[in-house]
Amino acid sequence: MQASSKALALLGASFTNILFLMTGLVTADTLSLQESIKAGVPLHPTVLSAKGELKTAKGSVWQSLSPPSPVVRIQNEWVPKGSSISDYKERTIGISQTLDFPLVTYFGVKSAHYSRQSAYSAYQVAIAQATAEIKMVYLDVWLAQRKALIAESLHQAAERLARSAEIRFTVGEGTSIERDRLKAHAEQSNRSLQLAVLDLTLDKIQLGQLIGRKLDTSFQVLDPGAIDSTIPNTLETASSTFIIHGAESALRSVRAQQNVARLSWLPQIELELFRQRDELRGRFWGGAIGLSVPLWFTLGGTGNLQSAAGSVEQAEADLERVKRKWNLDWVEATKSFELAKSRIRSLEQIGLPSSRRAYGASIKAYEIGELGVTDLLASFLEKQASELDYLEAQRELWWWRTRIDILRATQNGR
Repeated sequence: MQASSKALALLGASFTNILFLMTGLVTADTLSLQESIKAGVPLHPTVLSAKGELKTAKGSVWQSLSPPSPVVRIQNEWVPKGSSISDYKERTIGISQTLDFPLVTYFGVKSAHYSRQSAYSAYQVAIAQATAEIKMVYLDVWLAQRKALIAESLHQAAERLARSAEIRFTVGEGTSIERDRLKAHAEQSNRSLQLAVLDLTLDKIQLGQLIGRKLDTSFQVLDPGAIDSTIPNTLETASSTFIIHGAESALRSVRAQQNVARLSWLPQIELELFRQRDELRGRFWGGAIGLSVPLWFTLGGTGNLQSAAGSVEQAEADLERVKRKWNLDWVEATKSFELAKSRIRSLEQIGLPSSRRAYGASIKAYEIGELGVTDLLASFLEKQASELDYLEAQRELWWWRTRIDILRATQNGR
């Protein structure tokens, strides 16, 4: 029984490592969740792309305000045959400017303004999506750290039990079957440890790329902290979310553009100012105003109207689709979030305590010889499965929280 007691003590020490070694993760190079978000969001490709779209939309507002470039002309007249162009009798120097009808310009600017609002909403949604992705990758690193520690402690316990079984077999207290099974289990736990370390490395690389560290993995992450468990009112959230605002602004933009198409029969205005000089060096000033004639409105105008009407119908359908999808996603995210919270509570109140009690009972049974080392190890593995299940439940809870945060991304809700 001396060898068995030694194995039991080693197993208990390894179990203690699983519970308390995680506090030793903090090293000199550590990252917090907020630091990762602050560093990663400005570098995220989705955010950069949306930022570029927003700049383009802002530029379109200025373009809609700008009239066409003015035309400057120099006209020499009454040049005698055979003379040079400078031998003129009359010269006119003028500048002309074409302007759209004011109502056309007004609706064009309005359309560009709503397009800018839509691009801004898309930019805010991109920030929310990037934040959610960084949170989840950060959490994956944190969970991978804990899983690696559990795998390492489990591997150490398996190796020590295998050595103990070898000693027991040598002194005649154990069987070859028990020895071989524990040796095979030690090899399997070693492979599990290697996979856990690989998963941690890959998760760190993914987080490093998101926050500008590239392939650097020489860092640890801190506990992400408590999760927000509150869920806002559905009606209040839906009325202010950037996802729906973006679709609404896009619809307003094409409606304003439809008004531009309806007003395309209005004439363009051409203003001209000129100065004349004749052969007697007399100087004169003059001006002119002209209106374009919408002679081909039945062709081009009809086409513009049909195109604009089609764009409005498409934008209306897109808005309805966005609203329906948002409502469905909101119900799924909030209900799943509540289920995840229930799962966490169940594990905290029932799953983890029961597995720990079962493990304690196994130890007592092992001490009095009613339970073999293999069964004790099985109890230990069940306990670790419960611990890992708890970690997965935490990830699920964070996942649905980030989905809710994306859906509720608003001016005041972010």
